[in-house]
Amino acid sequence: YSTRDIGKLDAEGFLYIQGRKDEAINVGGKTMSPFEVESYLRPYLAGTKYHVCGADDPDGILGDIMVLCIKEPWGEPLSWDELRTNLQSLLPRAFIPKAAVLVPEMPLTTNGKLQRLLLRKHVEMGLYRKI
Repeated sequence: YSTRDIGKLDAEGFLYIQGRKDEAINVGGKTMSPFEVESYLRPYLAGTKYHVCGADDPDGILGDIMVLCIKEPWGEPLSWDELRTNLQSLLPRAFIPKAAVLVPEMPLTTNGKLQRLLLRKHVEMGLYRKI
């Protein structure tokens, strides 16, 4: 039975689910779960609702880029540039969000789960204001 979930086993054999295969983001041939990137953002965006999604690289080089989607308004003391600078010591460069957008409402299912693929589609269509 295939669930299309991505996970990893730690040294003690515990399984950690990291996301869905269809939500994985491939940046320059390297794949990362958006949940993993979001975990690095958590200390910097404590008072903000946000999600990460992939989007087609507008330069056509990397395949995808990471996009930080923030539910309006941006209310953090750090600027977007300061946030990116802080992430440079934590994440490989490819996985630092290259763009950020303000989202009036996150697209959710009737169960309240994020529709990450729809979020990506809206980002790629330019429906959200860039930071």
